[in-house]
Amino acid sequence: MPFLARDAVDVEASASLLPRTSPVEGATPFASSHKTNSSSSSFAAAVAVAVGCCVGVAAYASSIPSSAAMLGSANGGVDLLLGATTFPRTTRITPKTIDDDDDAATSTSMDARMRANWDLYHGRGGSKDSDRVVEYDFEKNWPSAELEDALDWLRSAAPEVSESCAAIQFDGGEQSKTLTAERMGAKGDAGKTLSHVIAWVKARDANVQSVVLASAGAFINTHTGPPNEFDSIIVSFLLRGPQTWDVLFLDRGERGVGLDDAQRPEALISNKAWLNPYVLYRNRAVYAGENLPVGLYMVSKKFLDKMAVHMREEKLYKLDNWFNALCASKLECYSYASRGWYEGATAKHKARMAKPLEEAPIVDDAAVEAASAANAAASRAKRLAAEDADADANVPAEKMASTI
Repeated sequence: MPFLARDAVDVEASASLLPRTSPVEGATPFASSHKTNSSSSSFAAAVAVAVGCCVGVAAYASSIPSSAAMLGSANGGVDLLLGATTFPRTTRITPKTIDDDDDAATSTSMDARMRANWDLYHGRGGSKDSDRVVEYDFEKNWPSAELEDALDWLRSAAPEVSESCAAIQFDGGEQSKTLTAERMGAKGDAGKTLSHVIAWVKARDANVQSVVLASAGAFINTHTGPPNEFDSIIVSFLLRGPQTWDVLFLDRGERGVGLDDAQRPEALISNKAWLNPYVLYRNRAVYAGENLPVGLYMVSKKFLDKMAVHMREEKLYKLDNWFNALCASKLECYSYASRGWYEGATAKHKARMAKPLEEAPIVDDAAVEAASAANAAASRAKRLAAEDADADANVPAEKMASTI
């Protein structure tokens, strides 16, 4: 697989790592540059040793967020040159709840927590760098005006995609109210699938080169490395990863990686600001007893431009099954893991590792408490002001009544 050459990030790859193709001129050979494991007989052995190591409490605690390791930080902690790319568009796909519009710091809705999580770990604008598509639910809400509007939008914006997506077809045509997915036992998956497809179409129409998609509950913490390295590993992949790719799973790590691909990873991506280097794998969705849901992932323009073709190649009812089937055959799919990262390991490897005693927080609890206190104080002040206004409004009436 050919790789792009850049100066800012040390990406190590060689013909021995990439037996199917050769790196382009300028990519640093692994054997000559990987100082920390120069005595190892092979990269596979180095990975095996690293995966077998546990992540210590102190090391894990050091990965809890700090601005020094975020893109755009004052310290320039990630040491990346961003001239060739920018952090990709991001879309959250979350269900509507009663307190959807509340402040991200105090709301209990899933979307609000995801925005707060993005504010905590994403270094360039926080959640303002992301947009949102509602996660629909045909099981609870069909038929409804909201779902009808979503279907109408997709039929108008991308008729070829709408016609190709099996999850939103109807027995008896569009005027029917019976989803074909219901007959296939996939009605419960149709809403999520529709939401992701809408996000893809919007990204394609915006002519983006890539887009990150986060399903409900797919926090930055679910990526397979320290959360404060999330920005930089994605930009590193875009700068120095394969020239052609379809999907990068951000939360799978070794899961779904076949034995051959695990023994011959695509690349080792290093940065002096990271806890450990990242191992990049070709991911063909090999089950091997592992659950392989689609939660946090990135797709390329190549994928977006051909989504309708892929929907005709493989019927799309359930997003997880569809991606896994295509990654095993048609799509160029990848995943990564920070070397030795517990949540990036397979169940087999986890059995030989010590589970970390600390985990980075999902949201900034101190900020949440401060915002809650400020909001409570503001609400109290507003209530008192309203009471004072009512009292003042009643004074003239009382005086008038006393003079009659």
